[in-house]
Amino acid sequence: GETLNVQRSTKGITASYTGTSVTGTSDQITVNPITLTKIKITGTDQTKVYDGNADLTPNPAFTYAITEGIINSDPVTVAPNTVEYAEADVHTSEPLNITGFHLTNNNDGNYALGTPNVTGTPNGTITKRPITLTAITNIPAINRFEAGTGTDQTATSAANGGATFEATGTDTGIVSGETVGVTFDYKYVTSNPESGTTTDVDISNIALDNRVGTSANYSLTPNSLTGSANVVERTIDSITVANPTQFNSDVTYNDKLSIAGLKVTIN
Repeated sequence: GETLNVQRSTKGITASYTGTSVTGTSDQITVNPITLTKIKITGTDQTKVYDGNADLTPNPAFTYAITEGIINSDPVTVAPNTVEYAEADVHTSEPLNITGFHLTNNNDGNYALGTPNVTGTPNGTITKRPITLTAITNIPAINRFEAGTGTDQTATSAANGGATFEATGTDTGIVSGETVGVTFDYKYVTSNPESGTTTDVDISNIALDNRVGTSANYSLTPNSLTGSANVVERTIDSITVANPTQFNSDVTYNDKLSIAGLKVTIN
């Protein structure tokens, strides 16, 4: 039962034996497979528009070659299980995530794959997904005399959120299930519209609100729109009246009234 261990390698077969003798026909010779580790990937960098996932579809025609360890031109091949972008969010030129390497042909067990030492991994870039804003609704009412107000407002694509975008296309539109937000300013088109009515407004300075959902993964057009908002009167909380200066002294019948110093304050 002594064992002779034989190692197959690029230099041929080497043997080591720790016993004192080899006798009989029951002695065993064990030939160990060659362990391969060095893999080179050949392929071009990949780019896609943001779609909410890291999938690389269609799978690129990369070449995976074992660069050391194969002898006699044995038909040994290797492939990965996973080929995807480094992350699902927008990013620029990061190495692709290529993992799960395994031998697809090990020449009848003569080869095994060790911890891969991979070179040549292509980079991947995910660009921002273009979306078009078609309307902003639910614009807050502002006072009829404050045509310049209505700044730093927000709206989202969520239900009743006020922002409407075009339908999802191949590389445009909001990815299903995601929420995008915008910030904007607005003012009445008419400088002094009638209160209690709905009037046109100019919407300007529209920008993506990266505090909301996945907004940072999108690019937006346009930068201005028109819409409508309700017109309201300003509510007066109180009125104070300061007496005219003349009232600080005696006033008699038939005196000429002076309103100098009269002050009315509306809060």
